[in-house]
Amino acid sequence: MNQRELAEKTGIRASSISKMCNNKAKHIPIETIDKICEILDCDVSELFARI
Repeated sequence: MNQRELAEKTGIRASSISKMCNNKAKHIPIETIDKICEILDCDVSELFARI
């Protein structure tokens, strides 16, 4: 799934998805994370790298 498809399926703006993918997002609401996890059928821990 590409960023555009994810945006369409979640209702999240494509520009917001792009910022998240490029580590430019300053804040990601938990609701957004939940939507992405639901569409991707994954756990939150799979979306983020531990630093």
